[in-house]
Amino acid sequence: MAKRKVAIIGAGNVGITIAYTLMLDGSADDIAIISKNKEKALGQALDLSHGIPLVNNVKIAIADYDDCRAADIIVIAAGAKTAPGETRLDLAKRNIGIFSEVMTEILKHNSAPMIIIVSNPVDVLTYMAITTFGLPATNVIGSGTVLDSSRFRYFLGKNCNVNPSDGEHGDSQLPLWSLVTIGGVPFDIFCEADPHSTMGAPDRKEVIADLVKDAAYFVRDFKGATYYAISVATLAMVKAILRDENSVMSVSGWMNGQYGLKDVCLSLPSIVNAKGRAAVLAPRIPDDEIEGLVKSANSLHHILDSYLR
Repeated sequence: MAKRKVAIIGAGNVGITIAYTLMLDGSADDIAIISKNKEKALGQALDLSHGIPLVNNVKIAIADYDDCRAADIIVIAAGAKTAPGETRLDLAKRNIGIFSEVMTEILKHNSAPMIIIVSNPVDVLTYMAITTFGLPATNVIGSGTVLDSSRFRYFLGKNCNVNPSDGEHGDSQLPLWSLVTIGGVPFDIFCEADPHSTMGAPDRKEVIADLVKDAAYFVRDFKGATYYAISVATLAMVKAILRDENSVMSVSGWMNGQYGLKDVCLSLPSIVNAKGRAAVLAPRIPDDEIEGLVKSANSLHHILDSYLR
């Protein structure tokens, strides 16, 4: 069996926690950590490596960009953190420059990489990888709302007192309530019959949507940064590709006319497998939710017009 190699660019909290999660899971045989801060990256790699005998036979080492040549997947987690009072989209100007440097170096060694983008603002950087650097849309997977969807399920479970497994990334994200079911029961009908709460469906929707939208800000306020949950989300994307799982995930990618949207990257349910973002699903949704998607896309168009077009 061929060895599976994942290169991670960025040795900050997110990049290293992704490496740690991959090590524990055993999905990759070779994890290459690429960072400008060589000393920190070396310390992180050594710390991780000392646990290898207790988990999986994985190679973990610091690397240079030429290691991208043999990587099955390149995870980009490099970038500036969101500062207090700053939204994800406020990061655009700073992180576009960093991302441009990273992509230029990758393409020197791998002309058609399979890329997972975790850095923010993910929809903007995903668009940039496809348009500015000319990568095939299938090869560019933004982490999108994979984590937000997990948070959505978590808060649905907490609010509705059910197991969470039964049930644009950022401030303009839109919950598609028309597609939400709990145990196969549409959300509105479930709320009507739920004996655990007197709160109606409209109020529950507002509470849950706000919790999901603000989740990252709450975590950041308490501990400074988010990195555990996004690492688990990244692991799910890596496994979907390496194992050719045909998983349906709400990853960010190129919009090619879905709901009338073009020339922008957004998250929609997509089939992720060894070919990358192999197909995009556009389920039937009501007009008000389509209007919400258009509004989210317009906010991204504004950023793209300001910095990339």
